Amino acid sequence: MRGLLIMFHLSSLRTLVREWRLITIIRHTRQVPSLSMIPALLGFSAGQTARWQGELQEGLLVKRWQRCQQTGRIVTIIDDEYPALLRESYRPPVVLFYRGSLTRLCRPLLAVVGARRCTDYTREVLEHLLPPLIQHRVGIVSGLARGADQVAHAVTCRFQGIPVGVIGTGLDQAYPRENAVLQAKVARRGVLLSEYPPGSGPRRYHFPERNRIIAALTQATLVTEARLRSGSLITANFALQANRNVWAVPGPITAPTSMGTNELIRAGATPALNSANIMEEFGLT
Repeated sequence: MRGLLIMFHLSSLRTLVREWRLITIIRHTRQVPSLSMIPALLGFSAGQTARWQGELQEGLLVKRWQRCQQTGRIVTIIDDEYPALLRESYRPPVVLFYRGSLTRLCRPLLAVVGARRCTDYTREVLEHLLPPLIQHRVGIVSGLARGADQVAHAVTCRFQGIPVGVIGTGLDQAYPRENAVLQAKVARRGVLLSEYPPGSGPRRYHFPERNRIIAALTQATLVTEARLRSGSLITANFALQANRNVWAVPGPITAPTSMGTNELIRAGATPALNSANIMEEFGLT
C-alpha cells in the first residue's frame, strides 16, 4: 500500500516545489500522507484536485503500480533500505526504482564521470586507476551515458567489480540504445537505479537531475575528462555541495577535454594521480 501511495504522489506532482514539500512532510512524520490530505498539503488547484480524483477513480494508479512490478522494484524514502547518504542529501528522490540488489550500496562507492566524447586517455586512466579499487570491493557509480560512463561500467564489469548505474529514463528503457546490453549487465552484477517510473523517456532535464543522485550516493567523485562547460562539472558541483571529495584527472593544458578537470584542480579538487591516493579516501591503505 505504501508503494501505491508513493506512486500516486509522484504521478500528481507537477513542480519541484511540490516534490520538496512532500519530501519534507515525509521526513518529519516518517509517514506517507493519506490520499485525502494530498491536495491541501501540496497546494493543488481545483482543476488539479479534480484530475487527481479522476486518476484514482479510473484505476490509473493501480496500472502504474503493476507496470512497475513488471520492470523492477521500488524503495521509498521512508524505507530502511533507502540509501542513507542519499536520504540526507539535497532534494533526495521520494522513490527509487531499481533492479539488482540494494545491498550493493552498503559499501564504499566512487562516482566516475567524464566527457561523453572522451578520448582514449579516459580509457587508459580508468584501466589504470579502477582495478585496485575494484579489488578492494569499492563500487563504481556512473550514469550509463556515452563515453566515460560506458568505459567506467565496462571496466568494472570486466574486473568482476560492483557496478552501480543511475539512469535518466525508466528502467524499461536504455539511453543511448547501444548501452542496452551493458545496462542489463550492470543490473545483474550490481544495481540499476532511476527516479523515473517505467515508460519515462530521456528528457534533457533528466540528466542534470540524475547527476545529483550520482554525487549523493557516493563518498567521492572522480572526473576523468571534461570540457569547461559539461555535465561532469555539474556532478562535481553537486558532490562539493554534499561535502564529498572531488578527484580530477589532470591532463594536457592544450587538450579541450582536460580544461574542465584542470580547472577543477585549480579550484581545489584533488589531483587523481594513482589508485593509492584514492583508496586513502576510503581508508583502504
